[in-house]
Formats: sequence, C-alpha cells, structure tokens
Amino acid sequence: MDKFLNNEETLNALYEILESKKGHLDAKFTSARISLEIGVKSDILNRSLQEHFGITVKGLIAMYRIQHASMLLRRGAPFKELHRMSGFSSASKMLQTFDDIVK
Repeated sequence: MDKFLNNEETLNALYEILESKKGHLDAKFTSARISLEIGVKSDILNRSLQEHFGITVKGLIAMYRIQHASMLLRRGAPFKELHRMSGFSSASKMLQTFDDIVK
C-alpha cells in the first residue's frame, strides 16, 4: 500500500473513481475510501496531490462536487435538491464548500 501518486496506474485509478464511478456523488465518500480503493496510504496520497497539484484529496472531492452541482444548475435542477444530487450532506455544507473554493 505504499505506491506514490506519480505512478500512472495510481493516477488512472484516481481518475476512474472520480470520473467513471462518480464516487464523489456519495455523501459518505471520503479520502480514506479513495486511498483504500487505489491502495495508497491517505497521508501519501494527500501529500503527493498537494505537491503535484496544490490540492488535497478532500479539496479534489469538493471541487468535483461543486462542478457537478454547477452542471445540474445549468440543466435546471431544483436548488432544494442540489446538495443531495451532488454528494453533499447538506445544503449548508454545499454553500460553505462553494464559498471556500471561490475565495
């Protein structure tokens, strides 16, 4: 379980989880779950993402969720349901995350 993020296989696995499986749409989806699924320790994955891309796993999940919420809004999704449809545990968490990202 000690792979490094610069390993192409690890990057592909991360992409697969977020893009194809849409794991971020599950409100209980965490960086620990990603780490377990791709076989990289959480601290190594976070450190590598921070080093190479300037973002943590938690931040990456948040960005995917906000991006999905934005797409749903453009397609006319009801705002009241947006947080659930985008993987957020609550509307207030979604709004706080949006605020954190656009600062």
